[in-house]
Amino acid sequence: MQAFEILEDMFYQSHPPPTVPTPIGPPPFGLSHLQYGGGPPHVPCCAMNTHTPQQAVTEFLTLWQAGAYNEMARLLPKQGTPLKKQPVGKVRQTYRVRTLQTFVVLAAADTDPAAANVDVQLVYAEAGELHFKRWRFRMVHFGKGEQPVPRNRAQGRWKPQATYLLPDPPALRA
Repeated sequence: MQAFEILEDMFYQSHPPPTVPTPIGPPPFGLSHLQYGGGPPHVPCCAMNTHTPQQAVTEFLTLWQAGAYNEMARLLPKQGTPLKKQPVGKVRQTYRVRTLQTFVVLAAADTDPAAANVDVQLVYAEAGELHFKRWRFRMVHFGKGEQPVPRNRAQGRWKPQATYLLPDPPALRA
């Protein structure tokens, strides 16, 4: 058994994955494949309908797994004066050192009308070692001009504003 499989087994013993019903046929009218519990394995950049912060984090992490740093940079908020997109080189430098193996969205909490925290369990390789870490993505709902807007505005888009490393959960006792 590989180290990854052992870590994954330990995690799922204490945090069982949520059960999602298997879709039968096309999604009902008005629901996307992601809301219905399925969808294609690879979604091109910006094609996913990001009505929730969880969907936006999933899109960002899927692009990280694929090494699509240019598309990841497009999903980050613009910065500076005048507003400019994040440099692809900076995104590549930040994320290329870690090879994302898998991820699981653990929880999401709305904190403000235009912000939410999404906790994710990541498994990634860095410097030849496998890491099993929990990250928090601070998601902000941006509208025109990269200004935060309430989540009920249709023209807005969820983007990762910041990431934080969360402490490891306490060890299991036998």
